[in-house]
Amino acid sequence: MIDIRSPRFSFVQLATAAYGYVPETYDTCNFPNVQFCLPVYAYDDVAFMFILQGTEDEADELCLLSNPVDKIEVGLVRDCGDDFDVNFSDAALYAQRVRISPTQVLYKWPHGFPGFDAEYSLEDCFKVKVVVHMDDGDVSACSNCFQRIGEDCYTSLLEYGSEQNIFGFNYCDGSVEDEVAEICSDPTIIEFTDALTLNIPYTVSMAEKYGQVPTVEIWIWDGVQYVKPFVQAGFDAYPPTAIIADLGGAATGFVKVS
Repeated sequence: MIDIRSPRFSFVQLATAAYGYVPETYDTCNFPNVQFCLPVYAYDDVAFMFILQGTEDEADELCLLSNPVDKIEVGLVRDCGDDFDVNFSDAALYAQRVRISPTQVLYKWPHGFPGFDAEYSLEDCFKVKVVVHMDDGDVSACSNCFQRIGEDCYTSLLEYGSEQNIFGFNYCDGSVEDEVAEICSDPTIIEFTDALTLNIPYTVSMAEKYGQVPTVEIWIWDGVQYVKPFVQAGFDAYPPTAIIADLGGAATGFVKVS
């Protein structure tokens, strides 16, 4: 039988009955091995991987070239036993797969949680659910809890670097530098009208406020309200000198840089 496993230090911890408990029996935001809901501000705050462990025949079934990748459905639910609130397969988003052993297939999910902010209000809790459609029947697993937040100073991601001294730590002599509290700068709002694409200069003053990798949100007017669609903003270089995006058609709205 297929078992769905997560890397030990992943932010998204999926669990099936093979671990000795069934997540569907838990009806609160708290999960047994992760005691607090992890905050999510933007849809691309989270990327994760998971492993399907089974027999060689089951791994063969998952890896057949004739099998569509949508044998694996990934989405979001409020409670583990629910049907998907957000099914990413509906948006033609699928996990990337690679076989890592005769009995294991690794799946990478780089897409984040697109559409989560349209389904869940601020402070709402939700979980990731994975459903595997095998010839012998479906297998599902549910994750620890996440919570939509409204403050972009906080995120569920850690940033890693290779510098000798980084994030206040002085590795050369083993000491710790004085901690400096993070200060949230006011965001910059840039409006656009009937635009097909965006090419917004990322100025020196903006870099001083928001750093070399700012948080960029694109909000579109749908005729009734401003919504945040699945539009990916990018940078022209690193460090960036411009924020660029293809809006997929003429659109009116604004960009929030923070």
